[in-house]
Amino acid sequence: MSVVETHLSVLFLHPDVVVKVKKPVRLPFADFSTLEARRAACEEEVRCNRRLAPDVYLGVADVRLGDRVLDHAVVMRRLPAERSLESMVRRGDPGVVTGVAAVARLLARFHREADRSDDIDRDGGLEALQRTWDDLMAGLAPFRAHLDAGALDEADALARRFLRGRGALFDERIARGNVCDGHGDLQASDVFLLDDGPRVIDAVEFDPRLRHVDVVADVAFLAMDLERLGADDAAAALVRGYEAAAGDRFPPALLHYYVAQRAMVRALVACLGGRPHPVGAGEAASADADRLLHLALDHLRAGRVVLGIVSGLPGTGKSTVAAAAGEVLGWPVLRSDAVRRELEGVAGNGPPLVASHGTGPYRPERTAATYTTLLDRARIALAHGQPVILDATFGDPRWRAEAEVLAADSSSGFAVVETVTPVELAAHRADHRRSTGGDLSGAGGAVVRELARAHRPWPAATLVDTASGDLDGAVARVVEVLDPTRDGRRTLPLGAQTAEARTVSDAVTMGARERRAMDSTLYRLATAHLIAPWALQRTRPRGLVLEIGGGTGAMADHLLRTTPDLRMVVTDVDPAMVAVASRRLSGYGSRVAVECADANDLPFDGGRFDFVLSFLMLHHTGDWRRAIAEALRVLRPGGRLVGFDVAAGGLLRHPGRFETLMRVDELEAFLSGLPAIAASVRPGLLRGAVRFTVTKST
Repeated sequence: MSVVETHLSVLFLHPDVVVKVKKPVRLPFADFSTLEARRAACEEEVRCNRRLAPDVYLGVADVRLGDRVLDHAVVMRRLPAERSLESMVRRGDPGVVTGVAAVARLLARFHREADRSDDIDRDGGLEALQRTWDDLMAGLAPFRAHLDAGALDEADALARRFLRGRGALFDERIARGNVCDGHGDLQASDVFLLDDGPRVIDAVEFDPRLRHVDVVADVAFLAMDLERLGADDAAAALVRGYEAAAGDRFPPALLHYYVAQRAMVRALVACLGGRPHPVGAGEAASADADRLLHLALDHLRAGRVVLGIVSGLPGTGKSTVAAAAGEVLGWPVLRSDAVRRELEGVAGNGPPLVASHGTGPYRPERTAATYTTLLDRARIALAHGQPVILDATFGDPRWRAEAEVLAADSSSGFAVVETVTPVELAAHRADHRRSTGGDLSGAGGAVVRELARAHRPWPAATLVDTASGDLDGAVARVVEVLDPTRDGRRTLPLGAQTAEARTVSDAVTMGARERRAMDSTLYRLATAHLIAPWALQRTRPRGLVLEIGGGTGAMADHLLRTTPDLRMVVTDVDPAMVAVASRRLSGYGSRVAVECADANDLPFDGGRFDFVLSFLMLHHTGDWRRAIAEALRVLRPGGRLVGFDVAAGGLLRHPGRFETLMRVDELEAFLSGLPAIAASVRPGLLRGAVRFTVTKST
């Protein structure tokens, strides 16, 4: 037998069991000073940990001397130390990423079933988070001289700014049921990857308020610990796997905040040296604490909520560099030209709005409506933790001042770029663009010259010269201004795909021609007006909907726009399509998650979705029968699979590959052989396409 001591407990490690006795201590956060208090704590530890590891927590035992009860102890099954996630990471075990995916699914199930209440919501709300941060800063204050004081101050300022301006985000998280009675202290040493599945132990039992957290906080704690151990791929896999299994998508800034908060918690523990009271600061303020502080700072920098503006005269390249910078940063770009067209009722594929400056759609009142709408949409994004880029001329000091006020009121960062080039070059570009019809803007050279005469530089702006045509250089400079710490920080690669995850067979991904076809204006319009009504076959998806092979997100965009209460998970096996769909659907916030996933091996629990949609996807899978079986597995009883695809033997032609096309009679035979379903198959378009609906029996 061996003995391990922590600041709250003494553990007696037998070959097959662990006996855990609480210390008779009274601390600010835990009171085990009486026998009754220790008994209650033991019972609570068993209760709350059986939720995740029912076969590990065997019960509460009395420690006796004859008939006298000396104490109480938690009795646990002893788990193999070499199978702890921390041990496996440290020795480079290749099973870590796969194991973490299983942990993600376990946590998603656990959070779905966890208790929720008004009291739990309050403990996980904004005021509680602000108090938690205050407590962390107060706890670290005695160790300031032995930490990087500059980093500590910057982290404090960034965290407080984030919390101050994000009330709408935290309210929405509570309203969506994201706050629950979770784990509260999820570290890699508490996770064991066993042959029959993962076990998660050691949830906080001494103060339930510490367990009352947003689900992202639990995930962030473990992601932070994995990153601390150098397992960035595993941390990213955990986040992606959880989002996929839960049908949720974490706002990146929120995830960064919680990773930072959890790193600061561990930094404080490192400073305390694992003891209940501070010891000599020189001894306690360890290198570990400083590393954790900088990890937190990296994430707080990455999670900055920024109002970025790319301004400038027409023809200076502002829209081109704004769009490219948005793609690099992963930030949505709100363009004044698009908003103006929308307010004027012009369709997306309509001609540019052509008028002289100050006339027609460019009258002062129409311009005011455009900028007001642009800033209102930015306000919503910022309140929900989403950095945003505004692409507009911003020549009028009124709108410059309004933008600066918006950034201050929303407690957001503020960065302005102004693209500049000689007036005649800008005028030439504008005339050329207008003559070719290759852009939304209707401004020609005459408008450029007129605006230039009254234009004054924005004092807050960084000037970026685009005269040379060096687009890459201009974009790099814009990115540097909008996110100045980007190159110097090391953070969890949220949403990134590892090389292993990107290795996808060409047989199941789109070729370039098909990508272009599905991202074209014609396809987007056809989706809304022709494809969707025909493909949905008079059904109306509702509840939680999974679209497999969602491509560029055109169908999801249509459904989310026309069905306000719909929630969706959109998957595609092609990382290029995932990137396009993620950008396209970013404006829907937490209503949609976009994931890289194989339709033949969906990373979701059975019975999760109300609808599964499959549009022009099955021919890509290599095994359409398996894809249908997977879709039915993740449907709840009574749920419906709806879709259409190219069929072999017809006259319809499709821009993709044709090796795996199904025949209509093959589909009919396959569905008729499945138990507990009701199916309808409808050939169409000269039997070159087939529509199908499959309802899973209750």
